[in-house]
Amino acid sequence: MNGANEKKEGAATAPSIGGGPLRFWPLVTSTLLCLAGIYIFAGALTGRTPPMHWHNAVFLATMTGLVLLMQPAGRKPQSDEDIGSAPHRPPVHDILLAATGVVACLWVAISYRGFDMFGMDLPALAFRLGNPSMPDLVMGTALLVVLFEATRRAVGLVFPAIMVVFTLYMLFGQSVPVAILQHPGATWSQFINQMTMSSEGVFGGTLTVISSVVLVFVIFGEFAQRVGLGKFFMDLASCVAGGFAGGPAKVSVVSSAMFGMISGSTVANTVATGSMTIPAMKRAGYPAYFAGAVEAAASAGGQITPPLMGAAAFLMVEFLNLPYTTIIIAAALPAAMHYLGLLGAVHFRAKRLGLEGMSRSELPRVSAVLKEGWPALVPLVVLLALLFNHFTPQYAAAWGILSCIVIGMIHPRRMISLRDLPVIFAAGVRNSLAVGIIAGAVGVVIGVITMTGVSFRLGFLVTSLAASVSDTLTPLLSLIPLIDVSPQSVAIFFSLVFIGIANIMMGAGIPTTALYIMLAPIATPALANLGVPPIAAHMFVLYYGVLADITPPVCVSAFAAASIAGSPPLKTGVQAFGLGIGKVVVPFIFVYSPAFLLVTDDFTWASFIPTFLSAITGILIVSMAVGGYALTRLGPTVRVWLGMAGLIATAPGFTSLLIGVGLAAFAIALDWLRALRRSERELVKSS
Repeated sequence: MNGANEKKEGAATAPSIGGGPLRFWPLVTSTLLCLAGIYIFAGALTGRTPPMHWHNAVFLATMTGLVLLMQPAGRKPQSDEDIGSAPHRPPVHDILLAATGVVACLWVAISYRGFDMFGMDLPALAFRLGNPSMPDLVMGTALLVVLFEATRRAVGLVFPAIMVVFTLYMLFGQSVPVAILQHPGATWSQFINQMTMSSEGVFGGTLTVISSVVLVFVIFGEFAQRVGLGKFFMDLASCVAGGFAGGPAKVSVVSSAMFGMISGSTVANTVATGSMTIPAMKRAGYPAYFAGAVEAAASAGGQITPPLMGAAAFLMVEFLNLPYTTIIIAAALPAAMHYLGLLGAVHFRAKRLGLEGMSRSELPRVSAVLKEGWPALVPLVVLLALLFNHFTPQYAAAWGILSCIVIGMIHPRRMISLRDLPVIFAAGVRNSLAVGIIAGAVGVVIGVITMTGVSFRLGFLVTSLAASVSDTLTPLLSLIPLIDVSPQSVAIFFSLVFIGIANIMMGAGIPTTALYIMLAPIATPALANLGVPPIAAHMFVLYYGVLADITPPVCVSAFAAASIAGSPPLKTGVQAFGLGIGKVVVPFIFVYSPAFLLVTDDFTWASFIPTFLSAITGILIVSMAVGGYALTRLGPTVRVWLGMAGLIATAPGFTSLLIGVGLAAFAIALDWLRALRRSERELVKSS
């Protein structure tokens, strides 16, 4: 009985080192989390880190060891933040596995300059590269096995299964039945050399970006939350949108957009804002499934909303060799279109249900919100000012953290004390464990892609299939009056459809960051052959990777919102996908008209303005179809008609805009006349 009580008590103890007595293992893991956070912060602030082979090795060893110690083998986390949320005493085999992983991760760094100990006399890594020694093979194999298990515990079985598939493909490429995908294969020695000893595998650029840049931004988000930036955004959203029709739902959209600026995590956004907005929407009269769907669709914008976005945005900087500020500017307008479409759908649904806005007594006063909350904006202003003055992202984030600490300590409510610092640093790293593990595990996929050239082979398959469909359909489409199509535009469309479907299907079990890393090398060459700029191709992959979070059957953001709303998860997910239709449409817009991203070399206002007008008009028409209301409540047939008209209107150019608006106006007018005749008949019957 005493042992059972001890276990129960230990399971209820939060892994914090800022207060209360802790048991041994929670204290160990919390201390390691805190030290890792301080190390990342100090490196970002000073620009001084150990040599990269040591930095990456220590980082991956820490992430791997912590996941194996904190996450039980049989318990799958529901989100990144859920890893290690229930502290436990790790069994002996987990401790041994974690120790093995740490040693295996550190092996390359330890033996980098040669190794002459324990009867081993190894030359420097530069002389072993291409010809691994037996210790290299043993350690490399151990590293991959442990990394596989840590990845399984952190994100589930789907991504480790993909690692196995890519491994088999590299080893037995000569046996692949599809001729274009065949390659000579590789020995286990060559595989280990590529994965664990070169810079094109586990210890490659992805791990460097995550360990050096992404983590410090996650920590900044934790500090920003602690000083009240999230609450400030919620209150400000209530002031801005709460008084309009269906106010609580609009507050959900606006607050999620603001919260997404500092979160970059779909599920974290859903849980943080949804716990307040979903009950308010239900009280206002929205169905539970719709309330959950609104929050899920709004929160899915967190990874595409500047300035923080998600980890994939920082990897895009590495892939494209562009400043992070360029990525921010490119992402701003598409993100705004996503939220515009969502606001429109919420507004028209509120009109359909006859819902009013929040009363004046329920709304906070703008002056009071600004007076109390403006200090929380200072860290965000500091971050943006440094970013746009060409400082590195990690340096800007480090100064943002310092600003949070200062604001939190001098604020009258003392939101941060010295005792809180270790807790916040530890929380930031704990919330990054999944992405930290993915950073190493995805190196296996990248290593295979690099060594086999499979990205170009798959890209060729995509473009070939799209070209085949284009050759068949273009002559038929050219018969439609007022529509000007070319084989290239049709081929681009079907290439995007195939890539989007692959994104959504694979995104059902893979985090957005890993999905982006896997598909960007495939999509970019395929779309580049069709004349699509690289930044538009990368943004397309990112958007459809995020879209998977609200696409059934596996839609983690919608499931999280459904648990808060008490609604059926699948029904919530279907509705969330419909509400997030802007995120489906917008990527097609900026691929066909890259001027929409504002940063392409051939940007002109003459190409931007028609695209901008088409995007706004088309998305609002689609929002009417989703919301089910225009001048009156819309029937199913008119909603389908309006949806098609809106999609036509979004196509860049004045011709398609006029056609879409004309079709929409015709449908709305017919429905209004039908509603008018119906009301006249009812009036006659009643009299």
